[in-house]
Amino acid sequence: MLSKELINCHLVEDGQQALDLLLRDECPFRVVLMDCLMPVMDGYTAVRELRRMGKQIPVIAVTGNSLEDDVNKCREAGFSDVLVKPVAKQELLHRLAYWNNWWNTHQSTSSPPPPPPPTPPTPHSHVHAHSARGGTLGEV
Repeated sequence: MLSKELINCHLVEDGQQALDLLLRDECPFRVVLMDCLMPVMDGYTAVRELRRMGKQIPVIAVTGNSLEDDVNKCREAGFSDVLVKPVAKQELLHRLAYWNNWWNTHQSTSSPPPPPPPTPPTPHSHVHAHSARGGTLGEV
């Protein structure tokens, strides 16, 4: 779906691969979609380590869990934003555009980004989007 929108994507198999790519000196990514439950290293651990290393690249958690405790767990781990599956195309593109624009203007700052503005729901949307403070890669 993202490649049809002319968005360059890079897929990895697990959280450790994501972290390794994101910690490179010349990280080529602007926004990361990261599944919370990946093998080897889960998304929570990967984003915590990324933040511990001082990296503020926007990382959007992608999870199937919509309970408030699960969303809070993402916030506490350091995700920039949270999308709950299934995610509508319009919502995904909105969030990617928001964080891409933020990164383009704030990548030299060390403070975490603010949450994105809410997107008006569409009549057929099944998206549960939650904003989180913080700012990484699993499925981008």
